[in-house]
Amino acid sequence: YCQETDDHRGGIGFFLIANKYEEAFRLAQTHNLVDVYASILGDQITADDSLKIAHHFEKSQDFGKAGKFYSLCGQYSRALKLFFQCGDREIDAAIDVVAKSQNDSLTDQLIDFLVGEKDGIPKDQNYLYKVYMARKKYEDAAKMAMVIAKQEQDIGNYKEAHKIVVDTIKQLENSEARVPHQLRQLFVLLHSY
Repeated sequence: YCQETDDHRGGIGFFLIANKYEEAFRLAQTHNLVDVYASILGDQITADDSLKIAHHFEKSQDFGKAGKFYSLCGQYSRALKLFFQCGDREIDAAIDVVAKSQNDSLTDQLIDFLVGEKDGIPKDQNYLYKVYMARKKYEDAAKMAMVIAKQEQDIGNYKEAHKIVVDTIKQLENSEARVPHQLRQLFVLLHSY
């Protein structure tokens, strides 16, 4: 009935209910509804399904979506490379991949990308801060927070500088990490503004 009425979304859903995953995926590919296929699978998506979907999006040159599905099936290195091809658009997704992988080599690749070694364009330093926090490298995160806060202070954004320092101290305390003395001193200094 769904095929006769051109209800391809419904057809994908019915194929999946009937455990006919190949037919559902083929129908989704034919009618450019792979997003629908993935959303119907939702949390029940398997590594094999994620890999098929990732391949589809990579062939379609939708690198952000391909990276997402490579990440879901544990192919973190491949996902990260695809996120790099998206430029600034998928930096947060790249940070999530690095955090999930807990791989120092991937972290180093992401840091190289963020400081501009790959494309000559340094990215916002807040991303470096996020990488360090995601990887639980709290000492590096605290140093980066101080650099960012001092930059904000230098241009007169005392409120923003104070917010950065306060947020960092809270996150470090919540994670039971040591808060560096210099960060507390910067907090006191900024609190006076």
